[in-house]
Amino acid sequence: MCIAADGYIDLSDVRMVHTPGYQDHGREPVPEEEANGFLLSHSFRGHRRLVRPLSLQERKRIRLAPWADSVSERMTLVDRVWRSVTGRVDSAPAQRPPS
Repeated sequence: MCIAADGYIDLSDVRMVHTPGYQDHGREPVPEEEANGFLLSHSFRGHRRLVRPLSLQERKRIRLAPWADSVSERMTLVDRVWRSVTGRVDSAPAQRPPS
């Protein structure tokens, strides 16, 4: 990485520049049961329910969550996965037919 005379980083050297975002270079996914347990232990119960299983990429994101630099970063990873695999639950109670 080269720093120019004006103090800015010289981005013309592409060898050391990494774009921000999710990097999954060689990360193994978490086993499905462990990923579901971690996801459910870090989410709020009630208004959403699981509608599909976790994909391979989502399980890799769960692998990164415990190693996040801050609680905010960890919860952002968990929240993105949680919202992608869950659906809203109607707040109206189910009506039963009279017996």
